Amino acid sequence: MAAVLIEIFILYSAFYLPGILWQAGFTGSKIPGLTLYILRYLTVAVPQTFLVLYVIRIQKKLKFRDFGIIRLKLSDIPVSLLVYSGILLLVFTLELMITSLPYSVQEVLTSGFRWKLDSFSQIPIIIAFCITTGYSEEIFFRAYLLTRLQQIGTSVYAAIAVSSILFGIGHLYQGYIGLIVALTEGIYFSFVFHRKRNVHLTAIAHSLYNFTVLIVSFYAINPLP
Repeated sequence: MAAVLIEIFILYSAFYLPGILWQAGFTGSKIPGLTLYILRYLTVAVPQTFLVLYVIRIQKKLKFRDFGIIRLKLSDIPVSLLVYSGILLLVFTLELMITSLPYSVQEVLTSGFRWKLDSFSQIPIIIAFCITTGYSEEIFFRAYLLTRLQQIGTSVYAAIAVSSILFGIGHLYQGYIGLIVALTEGIYFSFVFHRKRNVHLTAIAHSLYNFTVLIVSFYAINPLP
């Protein structure tokens, strides 16, 4: 009985609760744009993440550990920082390559939506946003999707390609550069996850990367996504 009630609650929270909250007026015209978006995002992403975890939980052949979802250890922190350093280096290299292109090409690549931190008073909610984004996206695109694709016989490289492309498409609203950066991130995080089978390593690095981008956006005129 308890399991059925949990299932109902998770499905209701993932599919209907966010819409009900916002239809009921869970908004505010005086709330800064980024803060308002984050509040909307959290009401959607959190229950969706629990839904993915529930789907993983009811698998008969695979357990959480098979998806790289294991207990966080203190030793995971320094490794996550190394992974974080790696993605910063990759994105910085991309940025240098883009700045070497003709200005007309740069304009096309960098057109699109850009995140912008409005005030440092938003830091607490930014931290919650980055952690939620890091874990929700890594749990789905790396832990769940890579594992399930390999389970049905997809090769490692094909699974990484599919996961990374889908991840990149989700960032098209940021323009072509959003697609390129997200695709690069997806490939990088996928290889790290495939080798370590530990979702914390990529999720923490992903969270730190997003936090860095938002902090930089406060000063940058045209920050990378």
